[in-house]
Amino acid sequence: MPVPRPKEAETARIGGWLTLLLVAGVAIRVLLWSIYEPIPHSDTSSYFSVAAAISTGDFSDYQGRRTPGYPILLILAGLDPPTVWLYQMAAGLLVSALLFYLTLQLTNRAWWAALVGMTYTLNLAQLFYEANLISETMTTLAVTVTVSLLFLVSGQLYRGARVLRGLGALGLAAGWAVLTRPQFAFVPVLVGGLVGLSTFSMGRCAKRGIRRACVAGLPGVLLMLGWSSFNYSQVGYFALSTFQGFNLTNHSVAWIETAPERYATVRDVLLKYREEKLARTGRHSMAVFEALPELQEATGLSMPALSKELQEMSIAIFLRNPLRYGLAVMGAWTDFWLAPNYWRLERLRPPSLARPLERAWNVEKWVLRFLNAAFLALVGVLILSGSVHLQSKKGLQMVSVVAVVLFSSWIQALTEYGENPRYGITVQPLVVLFVLNMVHAYWKGEGKPAKQAESPSSK
Repeated sequence: MPVPRPKEAETARIGGWLTLLLVAGVAIRVLLWSIYEPIPHSDTSSYFSVAAAISTGDFSDYQGRRTPGYPILLILAGLDPPTVWLYQMAAGLLVSALLFYLTLQLTNRAWWAALVGMTYTLNLAQLFYEANLISETMTTLAVTVTVSLLFLVSGQLYRGARVLRGLGALGLAAGWAVLTRPQFAFVPVLVGGLVGLSTFSMGRCAKRGIRRACVAGLPGVLLMLGWSSFNYSQVGYFALSTFQGFNLTNHSVAWIETAPERYATVRDVLLKYREEKLARTGRHSMAVFEALPELQEATGLSMPALSKELQEMSIAIFLRNPLRYGLAVMGAWTDFWLAPNYWRLERLRPPSLARPLERAWNVEKWVLRFLNAAFLALVGVLILSGSVHLQSKKGLQMVSVVAVVLFSSWIQALTEYGENPRYGITVQPLVVLFVLNMVHAYWKGEGKPAKQAESPSSK
């Protein structure tokens, strides 16, 4: 029997660890399938209605609330909740495999890559979220695919290889992330900027950098403009989603009494519902959605037109209350890192499993919060020390992870107040990836991992 050559042995070792990761992921999900069920949420019906409109071509009741990324998955699943769950389980397995790939690129250690990949499946919040009939799991996949392609392109950039095809795929992935959740509308511009700046930092000509930035960024931007144009043609609202005004009002309703007099009708309705919500729950968030029927009746506006009115009113309120708005944004940003779990343990079969799962989650929750805090601390240290830069392959890779996570947290906090912890779910795997690989770098004595990768001058 011939002895495998070094490269063949390395490939076999990587394949073995990846297979182990996937087999374990499948086994855990088969177990969950046997004891749990698909879970609808308050947002589920809006995704299914858009899916029905797309599949039938009947947009007579279309209101522009949702982007098409998740509804297209629902169509592919035949609008069948168990099939949707299966697709989302497959998405979870792909995220684990991509975390394996990303870690392998950073460390070249297959066993460590398998461990990092397994953190996704062992995260009870994300494992159970795959059963939820809303877009977060597919958004997580889209964002992780985008970062993975940026890792792949970074290797091509620093080898001087031809990269236009890879950049085009990266741009399409960025657009897919946006059309799955508008929270990531910054991603096409971000990936284009990172690619362009990294090209400049390598000493290449400005023309090449601009061309690469456009190839990476334009597909996503064009997809965004295309969907916004579609919404304008259907409901007269040029935006990815007509929900933006409602989301901003989750912030502005806290000081709704300061709204300009021209918004008196809307102001008075929201003031009433805010006080009722505060008396009942101690929180003002989401009062705008409870007030929605009365707002439409009082104003006579359609939902898209009402959203536009609320958006204009909210901006006027923010300009009148900049300090209050800034403090609210900081509160929303802090909530982003709380690591929530949106499961329904009462749906378990048998119910006796709920207690041990709750105990496990009480430990996991604090581990995840610690990792989130460690992420922010490590990013601060790297920035202050000048270790995060674009002049090496690994530098670009680490910067891409940091930028996607931080921009996601900031933009969500600026535009929403209420369920901000939920929106952190989509980047939680990247946070864990970053922290664990930083720990690995220091453990192996690398110190500043972003400076360890080869640069173009070493070729």
